[in-house]
Amino acid sequence: MGVLDGLPLPGFVLALLSDPFYGPVLGVWFFLELLFWAACVQLRRKLDRINTPPPYPMPKRELMHRVLGLVKDLGDDYPFDRFLSDWFIRAPYEKLTVGSARSFFSWALYAHREEDLSKAESAELDELTVEAVAFAKAQGKPLKEGPKTEGIDHVDFTLRPLESVHRPLLWYAIVALKAKLSGAILLVNGFRRFEYDGLVYWHRDAADAGRPALDLEHPGHGRLPLVVFHGISSGIFLYLPMLLRYCGGRTAMIFEQPHISMALDLAPPSRDAVVAAVEGICRRHRVRRAAFLGHSFGSVPLAWMVDSGSSLVAQLLLLDPVSVMLAVPIVTLNFLYRRPRGLIQWLIYLAAASELGISYTL
Repeated sequence: MGVLDGLPLPGFVLALLSDPFYGPVLGVWFFLELLFWAACVQLRRKLDRINTPPPYPMPKRELMHRVLGLVKDLGDDYPFDRFLSDWFIRAPYEKLTVGSARSFFSWALYAHREEDLSKAESAELDELTVEAVAFAKAQGKPLKEGPKTEGIDHVDFTLRPLESVHRPLLWYAIVALKAKLSGAILLVNGFRRFEYDGLVYWHRDAADAGRPALDLEHPGHGRLPLVVFHGISSGIFLYLPMLLRYCGGRTAMIFEQPHISMALDLAPPSRDAVVAAVEGICRRHRVRRAAFLGHSFGSVPLAWMVDSGSSLVAQLLLLDPVSVMLAVPIVTLNFLYRRPRGLIQWLIYLAAASELGISYTL
């Protein structure tokens, strides 16, 4: 009597497991998947710690008033009560209090819980909360006095346990294969792979492009070099048809972003590192001005370049950007807090948002 006899397995599975060739192969694969799962469990435990983000490049009072000014400018299209309610994961505004607002600003401005603030930070937070409450009253949306409302939490994902759904080793093998295929296609089309201070990119001179591009600039001004940052996906592969069309007739640099490519990359580059590397890369290839294209999360490096005041940025092409008005919580809610409903939302959640490397980056 065989080991598999009596197990409720489909006939073809039993046949494969009993096969003298496929049986051992499947056994080894299952063992590797088990080891990979155990390694991912340990890795997640290691990553599941609070990482304090770098300080804001402006004083906290100025930052808060800039955000509140944005809300004021939006007017009835996005009033203050909806703004604060959304940051509390769409809790009813009438249930929020001054204490609730203080708790939220503790995270939003200091990246800490209230009890973890220093005395100086706590005193400053008190002043900022008073100013925010006065703003709410001036907008006709006064907040109730009182401590934070129990049972109503606000967005504070940097203080929460890391959420991810395990992917099998086979998943990452397929992603790696797609990356190799993307590289081969780019090589055939005249691109060459380079690395600069940890950033990997593909470069092709205009002379090697072979055919005219879509004219993305004003007529008569010449075609600017194109710098591309892709979004959350399995890498460059899905973008190739668009990129090969847009990059024709111009110098092009396509950046890999493995930390948002389902590649289990756990080393997302910092803002300063990206800006410095892009400027160094452009100097390497004698590019003085360029058009920057970013899709989804790829719009974040573009925002960094603009915010740095870099003279390289002559033009922006934003495709479904997430970097526009991030002070408004819609993107955060939809990507990190929305429970999937329907096929498309489940696909986004399972295929992208819940991958360990992407979740850690976010």
